[in-house]
Amino acid sequence: MTAAFKAMAGIIVAFGVIYADVTLVVGAMAISPDTMELTTAATALILRRWRLAGRTVVAPIGGLGLACLVGGLVTRALSLLDLLRNWFEVGQSAVLAGLSTVDMSTPIVAFAAAVAGILASSAVGVAISVTTIPAFADLGVAAWLGEVSKALGVSCGALLVGVNVAMSLVGGCATLIVQRMLPRRMPGSTTVR
Repeated sequence: MTAAFKAMAGIIVAFGVIYADVTLVVGAMAISPDTMELTTAATALILRRWRLAGRTVVAPIGGLGLACLVGGLVTRALSLLDLLRNWFEVGQSAVLAGLSTVDMSTPIVAFAAAVAGILASSAVGVAISVTTIPAFADLGVAAWLGEVSKALGVSCGALLVGVNVAMSLVGGCATLIVQRMLPRRMPGSTTVR
């Protein structure tokens, strides 16, 4: 099921990148199941369920790869049908300018998004996906247009994803640890113990 959501996010975000449409990029972030994956991975790590943790840490990367592949296929199809806008240039989308580069805000945003994602669950799925989906979309679109090196130069590809995934896990685990240390305030609390 998560693969289907990632694939659909890949289609939507590819169009968002190509047409510089913020609404489509945000829509793709909203349907990408990154919050569920982060919550599962952080919980498994805190509970020391190493096999589950291994699977849940690897799954989002495979899912993002799927989103990248599907986004790339959409781009290739548009290109073959001569429907790709002539003025489109890889790495020049203003929509992705702040979402696909590594700078000092990258780890802070990923950490904060993870904390919000753990605390609010699926209500803030966009917060987690903002750190992943746009970079993979940029890479997928560029790959199918034969400009991977240009996209990697702009989005820092693996570095961006690595920083975001690592800091998301750190933020998620830290939030769960703090929740475990706080006294229960209400009966039936969902705090991990």
